[in-house]
Amino acid sequence: ISFTGTTNSNDATAKNLTLTGGTIDVTGNVGALHKLGDFEINSSGVVTFANITAKSFDVSTTNSFTALNINTSGADSTLAAGETGGDIVIEAGSISLTSVNASGGKSTATGDHAGGAAGDITLTANNITGSKTITINGGISAKGGEGSGAGASGVAGIVDLALADDTIAGQVNLNSNSFLSSSLTVKGSAHS
Repeated sequence: ISFTGTTNSNDATAKNLTLTGGTIDVTGNVGALHKLGDFEINSSGVVTFANITAKSFDVSTTNSFTALNINTSGADSTLAAGETGGDIVIEAGSISLTSVNASGGKSTATGDHAGGAAGDITLTANNITGSKTITINGGISAKGGEGSGAGASGVAGIVDLALADDTIAGQVNLNSNSFLSSSLTVKGSAHS
């Protein structure tokens, strides 16, 4: 599957998208103009994307997954509570990203309105034939949105980075000092 242009929902309703195939290569931005709904990918090959903006994002591939920025954050609101952020789930042989953001939206409405809860971020490297790696070159954000007035802040999401199958060595590379999550867990095992 190859897309060279941009991919968007229409302006009225966020549309869901599911891609199933081998190699998937999308060079244009996804959801930049109009956010996608639930975006799911099932692949047996290499998966490469530019920027992705969706309600939620779920990838399963036996090979590598590479993307720039993935954004499932909730929208801010000037009228009511902040919108809830969506979950980001990526399971791939190896994972390389610029940044991931599943934060909840904030409320700036008059009165007492809650901020949106953040989505969870779960990244699992499962390469069974070579080195497993998770590389993130920018920020990881799963913050709850700020409430307005006496409104409560949204609940922060949980961030899990995991190296599956502890019989094969792997690496987690966090190449930024601006991680904005309340909880970050790295799972793996020690190898010498």
